[in-house]
Amino acid sequence: MDFLQKCWNDDPALVIVIKKLLVKFPQWGVAIVDGVLMKWDE
Repeated sequence: MDFLQKCWNDDPALVIVIKKLLVKFPQWGVAIVDGVLMKWDE
């Protein structure tokens, strides 16, 4: 999760890739809320 957040803030192109990955793998329990990555259990 920390790694994803660092990438999220550093590279706009990776944001698109991360969004696609999160759609493919909902079991990871990560969501995008107002443009911020968050774990569902938080």
